[in-house]
Amino acid sequence: MYSICGCTLPDVPAVTDLGVSYDNKFSFRPHINNIIYKASLRAKLTLKCFVTRDPGILCNVFCALFV
Repeated sequence: MYSICGCTLPDVPAVTDLGVSYDNKFSFRPHINNIIYKASLRAKLTLKCFVTRDPGILCNVFCALFV
């Protein structure tokens, strides 16, 4: 427990500093999970916008959007 001027600082499971998240054991798992979550949402939205499931067309779309 840490305190400053009599106020006890809360214990938090994860912290974000300069856009990078890490937990109290200095593991970057929260940051990695956040990146995976955002990428999954973008991929699902992209697939929802296209009717075709042709691998050639979708490969071009994903390369244009995510590279």
